Order: sequence, then C-alpha cells, then structure tokens
Amino acid sequence: MVQEILTHNGDVLKFSGDAFLSMWKKTSRLTMQDVVHNAIDCGLIIQKNYGTYLTDVGVVLKVKVAISAGVTYFSIIESNCTDQSHYVIVGQPVWDVKAAEYMSSAGDVLTSASAWMYVNEAEYCTQPCGDGRHTKVLGVGASWKRVEKLRNTLVQDSTVPNVSNHVGVESECISNDYREYSLRPAVVAAMRSTWWPSLRRFMLGPVLRAVDNDEPMDFLTEVRRVVVVFLNIITNSVSENVLTDIVNEAYKRVSCAASDSGGLVNKVSMFDKDMMFLVVFGLRGLKQENEAQKALACADQLKQTLNEPNINVVSISVTSGTTYCGVVGHVLRREYTVIGPTVNKAGIKGIKQITSFFSV
Repeated sequence: MVQEILTHNGDVLKFSGDAFLSMWKKTSRLTMQDVVHNAIDCGLIIQKNYGTYLTDVGVVLKVKVAISAGVTYFSIIESNCTDQSHYVIVGQPVWDVKAAEYMSSAGDVLTSASAWMYVNEAEYCTQPCGDGRHTKVLGVGASWKRVEKLRNTLVQDSTVPNVSNHVGVESECISNDYREYSLRPAVVAAMRSTWWPSLRRFMLGPVLRAVDNDEPMDFLTEVRRVVVVFLNIITNSVSENVLTDIVNEAYKRVSCAASDSGGLVNKVSMFDKDMMFLVVFGLRGLKQENEAQKALACADQLKQTLNEPNINVVSISVTSGTTYCGVVGHVLRREYTVIGPTVNKAGIKGIKQITSFFSV
C-alpha cells in the first residue's frame, strides 16, 4: 500500500497501529483537483489489490480508505530532556478524515465534503452516504482518463540524479535503478542537502544504534517483553496554533517523565485517536529491572502534571506482555514500532476510560 501511495505522488506522514495517514500536496503543477483525484485513484487501487488480504496465519485483513482535503499545519515538537523530536499534523482535514474513517466500512473509499468539492463527478461511479457530507466512490466512470495523466507525471518527475554513492544511507535503499528510489522525492531532497544529519533526532534510540553500527534494519526485528504506557488526551476546541502549543507542552512533560523512568516515547499522533502518546519500557538497549513499577510511577506522575486549562480528559493505561518490536513499512518509508495484543489492549483500555468519563 505504501508503494501505491508513493507511485501516486503521495507520501505517508504517520503510521499508527493498524492505520496510517497519507498526504498529497498541492504544487505549482498540480491543482487541488489533481491531488484529490490522485488520492481517490490510489484508494481504489489499494481496495482492488489489497482490500482483502489473507495472512499466512489465516487472519483476513480488510482495508477502508477515507479522504479529505484542505489546509493542514505541520509542527515539530521537542523536549529539553532528550535529543529526540517528533512532529504532528493538525487542521480541519485531519478532523474530516477522522470523521470519514468512522463513517466508512471495510472495502469503502469514502470522501468528505471538503475533498468531494474538487472532484469531477463524471470520472467516478459514486453513492451518497445519506448524511450530505460524505460520498462513497465505487469505481471509475466512463470518462476516467487518469492513467495517461499519471504516466506523464511520473515521466516528468523521473529526473532525479543517481545518489547511490552517498555515505551513511542503508545500502538496500540505494541502487543504480533510481526510478524506484525516486518514488519518494523527499528522501532524495534530504540526501542532496547538507541538513540530512539533522533528521537523526526523529529516529528512535534503537534505530540510531543500528545505523551507527552499520547493522541491517532486519536485525531490529524481535519479540520482546515490554511495558506499554498509552496516553489519550482530549482537549477543548481551540485554534490550530493553540493546539500545537498544547501538544508541544504535553510532549515535554511526557518525554521528561518517560526519560527519567527509563522509557521511550515511541509514537505521537493526532489522527488515529485524539492526542495520543505511546511510551514503551524495555526496548533494546533500555532494558531495566522493575519496569512495570517504573511505568506505573511514570503514569501516575503524568496524571498529576497534565493539567493544562485546555485539557479536558487524560486517560492513561498501562499493560505488559510480549510484542513484536521492529521496523515496518516500505524500504523508502518505514518506522520502528511495537505491535501486538499488549499495545492493542492499552489502547482499548484508554478509550474505555474516556467513554466511561463521558457517560457519567
């Protein structure tokens, strides 16, 4: 699916458990109609090729695609307690795509009103959802001509120079066949610049150690017993600038508390849940005694300190167990994460706490 997104001139902004957030950016050569059509075409191809996927353990995975459009705000968040930084994406399109995702079912390609306003309806077969705000795209129409346009766009964009001899980049990412490498121009732009070493602050400790030791990313794949602290925060309705300030302040407190306790902030997200932080204890190079005790103390400290006026609810859940730890994604866009029932259980408990709060 990441390959399809990159092929359609998109990029993956965030991985978050069983979901990821992608972006198609308006440029001087691409109108909003172009980028929305690219996103819809990509969603239809993903549903056709990967909408129902049978894993080797007999589990059937299904996909739902939600699409919105508009102006988003990108903000880097950092803390004085660690060298690690994260970033968040906020704005109406993020809230719209979240609402569309809740409205959709497995197998759907659903567009919000903010995206549908840019669509040439003659190019697609559609079905209204009945709420006046969302439209389900069933397939392409008789006048669909996106394939030729996409092919021309890819030919124009395939002018990226060969950078295969650049030092410090994993060899499997670089080859003489730059067509595959150029699917993600952001990587090429970083490598051709002088600021690419600054990207190290967005890499987690276990990944940095593997890169510095020239280890293949596959060596990070393992099953470990970890302790997970999951935070879900609901804020007041505020402007994007105020929201990013709240996220940045919350991240400082979470990062400092996690660092002092020997944990690591693995994820920061604003789209899958509300404001979500995932802190993990027991990752490679960070193993310690009494991890569960330290995780509980960290959670208690955060419960007491996350008391900003614009924060309505803070739910924190702590779980422990065996999880998959490793790199997931495409060779040109991937991240180090933890996956498994232990993580899912923490997320579900956090949501139940919020549900109970609003039910009182």
